[in-house]
Amino acid sequence: MSHDDLAGSLRKIKAESGRSLRAVEQAIHVSNSSLSRYLAGQATPSWNVVVAFCRFTGHDPRPLRPLWEAAERERRAPGRPFAADRPAAASRVPRNDLPRDVAGFTARRAEVETVSRLARAGQAVAIDGMGGVGKTALAVKVAHLLTPEFPDCQLYVDLHGFTPGRDPVEPTEALLGLLRALGVPGGRIPDDLAGRSAQWRSELARQRAIVILDNAADADHVRALLPGAGRNTVLITSRVRMVGLDGVQPLSLAPLGPADAADLFTVALGPGTAADPETVAELMRRYGGLPLSIRVAAARLRHRPAWSVADLLESPPPSDEAGLGKVIDASLARLGGDQRQMFLLLGLYPGTLIGPFAAAALAGRPVTEARALLDDLVDANLLEEPAAQRYRFHDLIRQRAAEAARREESAEGRDTALDRLTDFYLHTVTCGVRALDVVPEHVLPVRHVPAEVPDISTPEQAMSWYRDEEATLVRVVEQTVRRGRDDLTAQFALLIGDLLGRYGRWELWRWIADIGVQAAERLGNLSIQAALEYSRGLAAYFTGRLDSAAADFAAAADIAARSGAVGMRIIAIRGVAAVAEDRGEFTRALDLLAEARQLPLADRYPTEVAIAAVLTAHHSLLALGRVAEAADVARDVLATAQDPTPRITSLRVLGRARLSDGDLPGAVTYFQEAEAACRDNQDASFAAICQGDVAEALSRLGRHAEALDRHEAALAWATDFGDVYREIYLREAFARSCLAAGDPDRAVDQFRQALALAEPRGYRHVAGLARDGLARALAPVG
Repeated sequence: MSHDDLAGSLRKIKAESGRSLRAVEQAIHVSNSSLSRYLAGQATPSWNVVVAFCRFTGHDPRPLRPLWEAAERERRAPGRPFAADRPAAASRVPRNDLPRDVAGFTARRAEVETVSRLARAGQAVAIDGMGGVGKTALAVKVAHLLTPEFPDCQLYVDLHGFTPGRDPVEPTEALLGLLRALGVPGGRIPDDLAGRSAQWRSELARQRAIVILDNAADADHVRALLPGAGRNTVLITSRVRMVGLDGVQPLSLAPLGPADAADLFTVALGPGTAADPETVAELMRRYGGLPLSIRVAAARLRHRPAWSVADLLESPPPSDEAGLGKVIDASLARLGGDQRQMFLLLGLYPGTLIGPFAAAALAGRPVTEARALLDDLVDANLLEEPAAQRYRFHDLIRQRAAEAARREESAEGRDTALDRLTDFYLHTVTCGVRALDVVPEHVLPVRHVPAEVPDISTPEQAMSWYRDEEATLVRVVEQTVRRGRDDLTAQFALLIGDLLGRYGRWELWRWIADIGVQAAERLGNLSIQAALEYSRGLAAYFTGRLDSAAADFAAAADIAARSGAVGMRIIAIRGVAAVAEDRGEFTRALDLLAEARQLPLADRYPTEVAIAAVLTAHHSLLALGRVAEAADVARDVLATAQDPTPRITSLRVLGRARLSDGDLPGAVTYFQEAEAACRDNQDASFAAICQGDVAEALSRLGRHAEALDRHEAALAWATDFGDVYREIYLREAFARSCLAAGDPDRAVDQFRQALALAEPRGYRHVAGLARDGLARALAPVG
C-alpha cells in the first residue's frame, strides 16, 4: 500500500462517478490544483478530504481507510518522497517548551519506568503529591526521555493551580496558548471553551506530541485540555489527586526514603565534598525526603565552603511540615537584615519575574543596592535568575515569603511598599507611551516618583520593555482591583490599551478596558469612562465584532456628550462612522462625521479634528468616487498634524488617490512612506495594512512576485495576532493580486476566506467586493 494505491482508488471512484474535477472542487472546497496532486499521487489528502470526496461521488469511504493510513505512514517516514505534502507547521522546527532537565536525577526509577510505559501507550498520567515532592521533575524527566518517540512537539504549560498570589490559568487561556504553540493562527481560534477544546483535540490528533500540564488545581482545571485520539500523551501534575478524571492513570508520589534522599543529597552536593553519613541521614529526616528541600540545602553548602552539614542541623527547628520551610529558615538565619527585608517584600510582588528597577521601587532602595540584594538571595538559593537580571521565586518559596511578610511587616508597611511598586509601573508605562509619541490624557502624576526607571526613551526600547513586563503589568492591575484602588485601575487601563494594540493583544486590551470602565463608573468620572468605553470598542472592532464595537463607540459618544468632553465625543462618533463604513453605509458615515465637525472644539484638540477628518472620512469619500476631495483633506492634515497616526493615514489617502488617478509609482511612494512611519512608531498593526497597500500598487504595476510576497507577509501578521478586521481587507486585496498574477485557484481560495470572515460579522462592503472577485475568478476564461 502507498500513495499510488490511494491515488489509484480515488481516480477510479472519480471516473465511475462521472463527476468533473471542477464539480468536485466546488462541492468540497478543495482547489483544482490540490485535487490534481491527490489524484496523481503527488500528495496525500487529509482523511476529511477523502471522506468529503467519497460522499460527493456516492462511495463509502471506509474501504479507503487502510490505504490512507498506509499513505500517511509513508508520508511521515524518514526519506519520504513527498516532503512538500506535510502541513506547513510540520516543516518548521518541532516546538519544544520543556523546562531544562533536572541534573543529577536520582531514585524514582520505578516511577520513571511506569510513566514512560503508560505514555508510550498513549495513556494520560496524573502525577500527584505534596509540594516539593518532585512531581514536575519526574514529568520533565520522562518527557525528555520520550522526546524521540514524540518528535512533532513537546509542550509545557504551568497552570498555576497553586501559585501564591496568582489566580489559576483559566482553561480557555491555557488552550489559547497551546493552540498558538501548534501554529494555529489567532484569528482561527474560537472564543469559547468548548470550541477551543474541540480544536485542541483535533490539532493534537495529528501530532506525535507529549504535553505537560503542570500545577493543575483540580480535575476540572484540566478536563478540557485532555487529548482525544492520536499518537500523543499528556502528563499532569497537581497537589491533589485527579479522582474525577476518567481514563487518566493516577500516580501518587511519596517523599523519598532515607537511602534515596541521601543519594540525591550526595549527588547534588557534587564531588569533593565530604559528608558524614550519619549527619546526612539526620538532615534527610529533617527535610522529610522532599527533593526540592534537599537540592536547596546541597546548593547552599556547595556555594558556601565555610558551611557544613552540621550548620544546617544546628538551625532552629522548622515550623512547617512540608520540609521546604526548614531550608528557608536555615537560609534566612544566615541573611543580613537588608537581605531579609528584600526577601519579605518580594513576597508581596504580584508577578512571576522581577527586575532590579521594580525591586528597588518595592523596597524603596537605589537600584544598585537592590541589584546587590537580589544577587545575595540568588546565592542563597532563595531566588532563581533564569535570565540576566530577571529573578523569580519557586512557588513554595514565594508562599513562605508571603507568609513571612504578613507576619513580620506591618499592614501600613505592606501598603506603602505596594504603593511604591504600583507607582513605579504606572510612571514607567507613562514614560513608554510618551516615547511612542502618544500624549495620554486624564493621567495623574504618581505620589511616589521612582528615582530610576529603565531607559525606554525610544519607541523600540518602550515596546521591548512593555513586552517583557506585560504579564507582571496584568498582575499589578489585578492587584489594584483587589485593593480597591479604582483610581489606579482606571489610570492603567487608559495607558495600556494603545500598547497592546500595537502587537495584536486584542483580548487582553478589551479585558483591561472593561475593568477600567467599571472602575471609572465607581469613581463617577465620566471623562475617563468615555475614553475607556471607546478603548473597549477599538479592541472589539479589530477582532471583527462590529456590533459590540458600535455599542461601545455609541456609549462613549453619549457619555462624552454628558461630560462635555467634545474631543472624546468626536473620536467616538468617528468610531460609529467607521462601523457604518464597514457595513457599506458610506453616506451615513459622512453625515456622522459632518455632524462631529460642527461640534465646538477647543484649540488644544487639533489631533482629534485630524483623526476625525481623515481616519474615517477618506474611506467613504474614496468609495463614493470623491477622490479629489479625499486628497484635499489628506493634504490639509499633513500640513497641520504632528501626531504619527493622522499623518500616516493621510499618506495612505494620498496613495489611494494616486492609485485612482493611475499614477502607480506615485502611489507606491506614498504607501512606502506610510509603512516606514508605522515602523518608526513601533506600530506593527498599522504597518501590516500599509504593507498591503504597497503590495496592491506593485500588483497594478505588474510586479506580481514582489506584490504577492508583501501580501503574504502582511496577512501573516494579521492572522498570527488575531486581527480579524485587517485580515478581512488584506485577504480580499491579496485575492485580487492573485487573480492579476494569473493564479485563479489561489484567488478563489482567498476570496472565499475573506467572504467567510466578512459576511457573518457584518462587513457588507468588503463582502460585496469579495463576492464580485470570486465571480470573476470562477468565470470561464475567454
